[in-house]
Amino acid sequence: MDLTLSDEQRLLRESVDRFIAETYDADHRRRVASDPLGFSPDIWKQFADLGWLALPIAEVYGGLGAGAIETGIVMEAFGRGLVTEPYLSTVVIGASLISECGSEAQKQAILPKVADGSLYLAFAHSERAARFDLARVKTSAKRTPDGWRLDGHKTTVVDGNAAAQIIVSARVANDDGEPGALCIFLVPSGTAGLGLRDYPRLGGGRACNLDLSGVHLPADA
Repeated sequence: MDLTLSDEQRLLRESVDRFIAETYDADHRRRVASDPLGFSPDIWKQFADLGWLALPIAEVYGGLGAGAIETGIVMEAFGRGLVTEPYLSTVVIGASLISECGSEAQKQAILPKVADGSLYLAFAHSERAARFDLARVKTSAKRTPDGWRLDGHKTTVVDGNAAAQIIVSARVANDDGEPGALCIFLVPSGTAGLGLRDYPRLGGGRACNLDLSGVHLPADA
């Protein structure tokens, strides 16, 4: 396996490293720490203009169709710079889940907005009782005549305070009432029955806990 970076990948690494070195000083971190979002929307827009948000998104949805190496180059530099913008939650996790699991309509509606920086995503999976067992999900999804009803609690939803769409994992109840398959649902922020309590993270940025109480979603969620 040849892990040597191509010329384009080296240019990407140099570009990201230079941006972080010139932008993410102590003064900048103090400013974003006091922002209610926990990051800078202006910096996020610059990420979009530089094409970094579009890297892993397919070209048909407004992305660049790059691979894991390019995404890894960006993430490595962001880690060194302690970047608080929601790249992991929106681009790496959120856009990947939509690309792999979303319907065609969801891909067309969401992925171009991720690529141009106009939409934030978050993934709500962790639960207090799970004790780090990722398969242990108590949040339930029950079929209704017009869609789904979600009930449960999620913890440590990184960047959930800023997300316009939250991807929520839940167990679909079987006909006998027992928990069945693990599925994910798109829940718009502000949906009735969705409660959010956000807090600052130790390393910068914000996260939140979610309460889902009778959250009704359409059948195509």
